[in-house]
Amino acid sequence: MQEQIKKSNWIAQIHPYVRVYCAMVLIIAAAAVPHPTQLLMIGLPIIALAVASSLSWRRWIVGLFAVISLIAGLMVLSILSGMSIASAEFDRMGMFIVKCLLVFVCSSALFQTTGHVNVCRALEYIRVPALFTAVAGQIFRWFEIVHHEALRMNTARVLRGGDRKSRIAQLGDIAVLIASLMVRSFSRAERVATAMECRGFDGRLPHSIMLAPHAAAYAPLAITLVYVLMSVVAI
Repeated sequence: MQEQIKKSNWIAQIHPYVRVYCAMVLIIAAAAVPHPTQLLMIGLPIIALAVASSLSWRRWIVGLFAVISLIAGLMVLSILSGMSIASAEFDRMGMFIVKCLLVFVCSSALFQTTGHVNVCRALEYIRVPALFTAVAGQIFRWFEIVHHEALRMNTARVLRGGDRKSRIAQLGDIAVLIASLMVRSFSRAERVATAMECRGFDGRLPHSIMLAPHAAAYAPLAITLVYVLMSVVAI
């Protein structure tokens, strides 16, 4: 994380809380604008943020694949329910795909440069309910733990010659690993919950030692708000 921040000096100079608020403004704007030209204007700073954050092209592909899979699933369900393909509004469908992709890219760029703890504390600072921030923080942390556990299990599979099996056998091994990963995740979640309760966790993150942003630190947020308003009103 620190390595990624060092690559983007101008992002590192922005207070972490302000980064979160700027990303929130761009995400809300990208999801709400109705016109393609407005969406293009909102997408430009999101793309610039992703490039400055050294977001890999693989992350773009993952987001695009997830959105296209969602659209394909919805189309199959619509066809099965009796809707004809000719009645589909492909222009709105394209807008939806671009919106989802921009939201995903903006969120990925934020977490590329800002730790999940600072994201949750930034939300707490603007009085978001502690239940939401605590649950979100645990989910973000759990993603990382499960990812590392999956990599460790796959490495063990490869070292045991799993990559030399046939494709069908490899798919069977992966299915077994996924089932085992789910069981281990539930078991570990129970242990973590018990440990947190024993330590007196009250549903709120520990107090941050980071100082609240001063007035001048909100300049990037003001610039983002002005840009978004001009993009929405002027077009």
